[in-house]
Amino acid sequence: MTNSPRDKSSPIEVWLSQSNMSVACRVVFEDETAEPLRIDSLSMRGAQREITAYLIESGYTPVGRWETEAAAEDSAIEVSRKFRAAAGMKAELADDNGRRGRVLEDLHAYNQTPQGPG
Repeated sequence: MTNSPRDKSSPIEVWLSQSNMSVACRVVFEDETAEPLRIDSLSMRGAQREITAYLIESGYTPVGRWETEAAAEDSAIEVSRKFRAAAGMKAELADDNGRRGRVLEDLHAYNQTPQGPG
């Protein structure tokens, strides 16, 4: 059986863009819909580590390295990396409704985590 476009065990792609000491993150799903994800890091390298660690903890495996997609003269940078669900995660993520429920719930929970020292 192949993954449907909204199957949560499908690969995801993470896009990070940085401009003027601000890093933005988007998680793009196989059906090309995207969800923003809050990043605390101010540097691109820190944001790469932060999102990679978060997704590994969530059961994803990085595919390849971070790739620079755009680097303008004004120092705006955009990078991307693909991630896939770990083999054991596919059965756990099965969803008859075809929703990305757990992934989206995890992303929303992460986005609502309080900031700063606790």
